[in-house]
Amino acid sequence: MVVVPCPIWCTHPHNEEYRSLPDVSHHGVEITLAVPVHGGAIDEALTARIESWPFTGDPRTMNPFIAYNPVGDEFAQLTPEAMTAAADQVIAHGYALRTMAASITG
Repeated sequence: MVVVPCPIWCTHPHNEEYRSLPDVSHHGVEITLAVPVHGGAIDEALTARIESWPFTGDPRTMNPFIAYNPVGDEFAQLTPEAMTAAADQVIAHGYALRTMAASITG
């Protein structure tokens, strides 16, 4: 048996048995934005969490990255810099939404 220490951000319970080291992964807390959609339903958007797959041999996933799923489709693997740029776009969009709302409320 091999013991793999978790990074401080890992919240994954690791109670499964792995067949090989490349199957070992670390996952942080997932955050998501609840958004209202047609008919009063709520969908999730802008889902993100920290992940790493330390034994894959792939430098894109061996080190921690942001798993980002903006529209409920597939998770993209973003560097901290790319996630910061995406967050800046979301913030700018938020300001545009506020401006739009203000334009019809006076």
